[in-house]
Amino acid sequence: MHLARPMKKAVAKTTKTQKQTTKKQLRSQTKRKFGSSAPTSDPRFSTINADVDRRAQARSMPATRLSKLENGLRVASEPQDGGLTTVCVSIDAGSRYETQENNGTAHFLEHTLFKGTSKRSRTELELEIEAMGGSLNAFTSREQTVFTATVQNRNMKHAMDLVADILQNSRVTDRAIENERGVIIEEMHMVQQDLQEVVYDRMHQSAYRGSSLAFDILGPLENIQRINKKNIDQYINTHYIAPRTVLSVVGGDFEHGEIVDLAQKHFGNMPTSPRNGIQPNKGVANFIGSDIRVRDDDMPRVNLAFGFETAGWNDADHYPLMALQMMLGSHHAQRSATDQYAASELVVNCAGNGWADSVQPFNTIYSDTGIFGLYAVAAPNVLDRLGDQMIRALVNHATHVPEQHLVEAKSKLKLSLLSQYEGTENTAQEIGRQLLSHGRRIHPGEVIARIDDIDQVAVQNVVKRFFLDQDFVVSAVGNVFELGDYAMLRKKSVVPWM
Repeated sequence: MHLARPMKKAVAKTTKTQKQTTKKQLRSQTKRKFGSSAPTSDPRFSTINADVDRRAQARSMPATRLSKLENGLRVASEPQDGGLTTVCVSIDAGSRYETQENNGTAHFLEHTLFKGTSKRSRTELELEIEAMGGSLNAFTSREQTVFTATVQNRNMKHAMDLVADILQNSRVTDRAIENERGVIIEEMHMVQQDLQEVVYDRMHQSAYRGSSLAFDILGPLENIQRINKKNIDQYINTHYIAPRTVLSVVGGDFEHGEIVDLAQKHFGNMPTSPRNGIQPNKGVANFIGSDIRVRDDDMPRVNLAFGFETAGWNDADHYPLMALQMMLGSHHAQRSATDQYAASELVVNCAGNGWADSVQPFNTIYSDTGIFGLYAVAAPNVLDRLGDQMIRALVNHATHVPEQHLVEAKSKLKLSLLSQYEGTENTAQEIGRQLLSHGRRIHPGEVIARIDDIDQVAVQNVVKRFFLDQDFVVSAVGNVFELGDYAMLRKKSVVPWM
C-alpha cells in the first residue's frame, strides 16, 4: 500500500498524450501475455533462435555418395547412425504413364510383385524378411513407384538380394492376379470412404481433364476387373528399366564402393531400354480452371478444396511456395482455444468464428506442374463466408506479407524439411525422389540456404504469378447449396478486397 501512493501520483502528473501511450503499452503487454502461444505476438517467438541450430544441423549431415552403373542405374548411399539400414528402389513410373485402357496397372503390379519369385515362394519371402527383423514396403504415386526393405545393418546384403529378386524375378501368375483383384477392389472402397482423398482425386479429374494426370492411382473399377498378366508384363517391360531407376542405401557405415559392387551384381543385368520397344510417355498436363461438385444434402459436413496451378519440382518458386504454405497454417476444431492466437488470419477466423472444423493448405508437386490450395471441412451454412476467406487468404499475400510471419514460416519450414531425414526409410525415399525429380541430390545445407534467401518480395511475386487473377479448380462433396458459383468465386481472386 505504501508503494502504491507514489505510483499513483506519478501517473496523475503525466500528460494526456503520455496516458494514451501508456494504455497502448499496457494493451500490447496484455496481448503478449495472453497470446504467448502465438509466435507472432512477441518477436522473441517469431525469430526462433533455433535458426542457427538448423543451419549447423544441416551442415553436419553426411553427404550422399553417387555413382551410375553402365546400364544407367543410379546408385546412392548415405551413412546414418543407428542399427538399421534401408535399401530403396525408386522407379520413374506411376499412374501418369498409363492410358485410359490400362489405368491402374502400376498399382496392381505393386501388389503382385510380393507373391513370390523364381527363387523364393511367397512364404519364403515373408519368412526371410521376418528372420532379419525387417520390413518390406511399397507404394505407387502418380509419377513414382517405390520399394523399400528396412533391416538390421548386418543384413544389408541380404536385403538388396531380396529386393532385386522381387523386382526382376517375380512370378506374376494368373492365380496371384485373381487373388489381388479382390484386395485392390476392397482398397478402392476404403479410399472412396475417405472424403479428403475423394476431393483430391476429383480435383485432378477436373483440373487435368483429358490427360493422364487426371487418372486415379488405383484405376476405375472396370479396369481393375479386367487387368491381366499381359497388361502387367507389358508395363514391366516398358518402365522397369535401369535409366528410370534409382537404388538408394541409407544406414550403417558401408563403403560406397561395396554398395556399387552389390548393385552391379544384383541390378547389372537390368535392361537399358524398354524390352517391348514402347517408350514411356507421361503426356502433357494442361490445367483447366473448373468446378466439380458432388451434392448430397444429407451429409452434415462439406469437404471443400480450392486448387491453383503452380509449377514443377525444378521451378525457381518452389521454396517460396512452401514458405507460403507454412504462413497459411492449419486449423482443427480440437485446437480452437490455441489456434485463435495463430499468425494466420484464416486460422484465427476459422477458430474464433467456427467457420470450419478443419482447414489446411496442400502443395502437390509433379515434374512439370503442381496444385496449391486449401482444403477444409465445414458445416453447409458457413460455405459462403468460408469460401471467400479461403481465396482471400491466398491472394492477400500479393500485397501483405508481415515480416514476423515470414520469419516464423521459414523456421517451421526448415524444421519440417529436416524432419524428412529422420529415419533411414524416409531418407532413402527422399534421395530417390530427388534423383528422379531433380537429377541430383540436394544437400540439407543447400535447402536451408534457399529458405534463408526467401524474402517478402519473393512471396508476393509467387502469389501474383500463381494466384492473383488466375483460374482455379473447385472440388467439393456434400451439401454445397450455399457455396457460391464459380464466376462469383473467381472474382475474389481478381480483386481480393471485394
